[in-house]
Amino acid sequence: MMTKNAAINNSYRPAIEINHSQQILGNPETNLPVYLKDSLQKYQHFIEEQKKNIEQLTSLKLHMETTGKVCPKAWHWGRFYKLFHPMHESYWLTTWWETTDEEKQRRFDEQLNYLARQTIRFREAYTFLMEIDDRNWYFDNQTPPI
Repeated sequence: MMTKNAAINNSYRPAIEINHSQQILGNPETNLPVYLKDSLQKYQHFIEEQKKNIEQLTSLKLHMETTGKVCPKAWHWGRFYKLFHPMHESYWLTTWWETTDEEKQRRFDEQLNYLARQTIRFREAYTFLMEIDDRNWYFDNQTPPI
């Protein structure tokens, strides 16, 4: 037979556990706790920005393909790297002449993909690249600049 104190303790424990879980997880009838809500909003913002970045990335790559642009010339590509730190360092100065057009284009594509998919700085990078004059871009050998 259960004593009065044991019965009170058993009935009291679930109420404490429910109250504690509501404090941690938030009451299902109300909004999420502030720290979860803030994180969720930041994640949703990042996803929205990433979608916009990918649209701009597609537009930039189409522009580069139609104009024959491979990458910015060495000095501007170096500036681009120093401003935005897009994962892999650019080919410039000593290695510029040793790399092929395909290697330059592949490296620049990797940098653009990284900025568009992994950071929120792609719009700034896009603006920077579009402001570079055509004479400061390296063009594919088969396609003359327009």
